[in-house]
Amino acid sequence: MKLRTLLNCMAAAITAACLAAGCGSKSAVNTVTVTVTSSVGTSIIIGQSTTLTATVTGGTTTNTSVNWQPCQFTTTTVSGTTTTTSTAANCPTDGTLGTLSNQETTGTATYTAPSKIPDQTKNPGLQIIITAQSQQDTKKTGSVKLTLNSGIGVTLTQGTATVPTNEQQQFSVVLTNDLQNQGVTWLVTQSSPTTTISVPNLATCSHLHRSSDGSHGLHSFRS
Repeated sequence: MKLRTLLNCMAAAITAACLAAGCGSKSAVNTVTVTVTSSVGTSIIIGQSTTLTATVTGGTTTNTSVNWQPCQFTTTTVSGTTTTTSTAANCPTDGTLGTLSNQETTGTATYTAPSKIPDQTKNPGLQIIITAQSQQDTKKTGSVKLTLNSGIGVTLTQGTATVPTNEQQQFSVVLTNDLQNQGVTWLVTQSSPTTTISVPNLATCSHLHRSSDGSHGLHSFRS
């Protein structure tokens, strides 16, 4: 009887220890999760800075510190129906894709976008990736993907106009946030007008024809 009681106590103790350690379970409570957010969202205007915040949840300790990883980027090309994204690579050290600074293990860092949009022929579909790694579980990371935005706004007036032949029409444009003062390029394109012809749905139509002998006659046909 005493032996059975002792074994039951030992089993209970082992079970409690196992539950505390999370063994045999992938409970979300004990799984480390890292999320990274940007104070301005995922689209950032050139020259702008954003505060990045990394949040660590889960785990069995109170260590929520992170290690910030080097700035990375990817490019994406589309050929027909095939989309190809490059393997992430480290951002250039010259700042042409922005810089990461003020990196704190407590979970904050600052990303500053470059002063101009990178060459889009060399960097199509560019995305900047900022990653934070959990110090508690270095296998766990979280990332935020940022896209660069020129921030330029274009307002054209007149929006639409009907211009008679050989007449002139004045157009004007207002630019906002044209930091490099590049102005605009004017383009003229032409589209073919769409013409709709309405034909009545007649049950019987008639047409006049000339016979071989030169006389005229009226023939009818039914649709």
